[in-house]
Amino acid sequence: MKIVMGFIQSIPFLVVILSTPYDTVCINDVPFDLNGFPLNGVYSGTGMTGATFNPVIAGDGNFTITYSYIDTNGCSNIDSTMIVVDLCNGIIYNKSNHLISVYPNPANNNIIIENNSINNNVRVSIYNIQGNLLHKEILINKKTVININTFAKGMYFIKAESNACIKVTKFIKE
Repeated sequence: MKIVMGFIQSIPFLVVILSTPYDTVCINDVPFDLNGFPLNGVYSGTGMTGATFNPVIAGDGNFTITYSYIDTNGCSNIDSTMIVVDLCNGIIYNKSNHLISVYPNPANNNIIIENNSINNNVRVSIYNIQGNLLHKEILINKKTVININTFAKGMYFIKAESNACIKVTKFIKE
């Protein structure tokens, strides 16, 4: 009988996040950049050139944009979002609406996440800089207080998702 001893290395799940500043745009709007995390991934989809989405090239319709990333261990993951391009015949969209607001930033003990969506079921996930999921919650109220006392000092990412909108923002824990 031969016994072989060895080690199994556990590699954490690779978190990939794609965010767009706008989920609905007019066909004649200027091109805009999307943000992918970790950096140096690949963007794909109709209307994409590098990290830039161009509504004129995409045309009228709904478009799924994908961000894929492969790390040095060969692990890969993708995230995607939907962008709606509308002809905007006399309709003006307010692009200043944000899905969530996070404050104070920087923070010490708690952060407040304000749900600015008309949808009360915004899903929020908090990740550390290594991409580890630390907290997950569905925002039911307009303002939600999250205790971050156990978080180490540093930068964190908050991914908020509703039906057709995704926003990624960051905050600093002091």
